[in-house]
Amino acid sequence: MTVQTISTCVVCGAQTDRFLCGSERSGTGCLGELLRQLGDCGALSRELTVTVMRQDKVTGEGAGFVTGDAEKPLPLNPTAMEAGYALRTLLASWTCDIWESNQGRVPHCSACGVEQALHAEGPHPRERTWYYAVPLIRVPNTVTDLSRWLMRHANWMALHPAADDLFRELMDAIRTARRAVDIPTDRRQFLGVCGFELDGVACPQELYALPGQYEVTCKVCGSCWSAEERVAFLLGIAEDRDVTLAAASMLLTRLGFEAGESDLRKLAQKRRFEPKAIDKHRKRTYRLGDVLGAYLEAREVVAMAGVAA
Repeated sequence: MTVQTISTCVVCGAQTDRFLCGSERSGTGCLGELLRQLGDCGALSRELTVTVMRQDKVTGEGAGFVTGDAEKPLPLNPTAMEAGYALRTLLASWTCDIWESNQGRVPHCSACGVEQALHAEGPHPRERTWYYAVPLIRVPNTVTDLSRWLMRHANWMALHPAADDLFRELMDAIRTARRAVDIPTDRRQFLGVCGFELDGVACPQELYALPGQYEVTCKVCGSCWSAEERVAFLLGIAEDRDVTLAAASMLLTRLGFEAGESDLRKLAQKRRFEPKAIDKHRKRTYRLGDVLGAYLEAREVVAMAGVAA
């Protein structure tokens, strides 16, 4: 698929010429959000190390290995350990995938496997046979180094055919790691780009509202906006778009709805809304307005049941 055939973001459905909307320079859109999360991975990795050794203040049950004295086990946090390992493994997997998708094959020595460009023949060269393969990527296998490598190749991520899986898996892994170290979740509500025109130029600043905040003031141009009206405006634009359940969950969560992908999948299984099409990755897509309507209806039923009880 060429770049020219891409018309909508695979995560939020916004108009774009790549699989992920936004810009790595301005930090906007889904690509900008992913880059911000990757940029936090270095600090997150350090926090995970502290939490694994129980040097933090995260509450919860302890777990340890006995080291000679049953009364004084070495305390470890298995949840943080697993979250850090999963994050590093996922970063390494996508780094290799993106590298191999964007590299040509070069000759390798059939005897020792070394690339031809790096091969030393020695004082007595002998005839060798060569095979073609992707050159090895040389990135230290750490969360910090892998996340920085991905950030340096933002365009490759935005153009990756499986960008929706890349976005969802990395965001989920980072979110899980944050929960393991007890870093507060970002609860801000995304209200879109300001767009207030001054001297014919639209303000590009992204707007966010804190929980319970009814109005938000743009930090760049000073214009004041109603949070409720902004959310209604964004939903009005996006409600007719066909999106996967993962993309619907991500978009609705950014708009302030606690719509988990598993919750939406249960509603789909109950036929509360019907699929509209099959995307290029053979995944069902649904009209966003139908998904939101079913989610709000289900939430209202649960709330009424709670009051009745």
